[in-house]
Amino acid sequence: MAPAPPGALAKYGARFFSNVGKFSNHIDDPYFPVTNDMARNALAIVLSVSGETEEILRFASQFSLHRCKVMSITSHEHSRLAKLADFNLSWHVPQTRIGGVYDITTQIPVIYILETLGRKLARKLA
Repeated sequence: MAPAPPGALAKYGARFFSNVGKFSNHIDDPYFPVTNDMARNALAIVLSVSGETEEILRFASQFSLHRCKVMSITSHEHSRLAKLADFNLSWHVPQTRIGGVYDITTQIPVIYILETLGRKLARKLA
């Protein structure tokens, strides 16, 4: 789950994982209810540039409360999200904003990480 542009990447990642044989879904609503059924035997992959967005932290915490493993993919390895997660993969590029408002930070590392994880999973499932 993540807001745009990570939200679009979450959708892409879910489709990629489903294509390699592991049913996946994306959640782009930070108020989507997390239940025991959806968290059972699952891994929540949470995408965030800063790792400090309150809605994402609350949402990731809900997965943790339901004993779901959480993996964060963020550009800040010491962020609150990285610390909350069971696993963290960080990509290190500077956050870029236009006018201090519009985030144009590259998302290429996120695509690479998602595809690498998906390909490793495909080999494991084969």
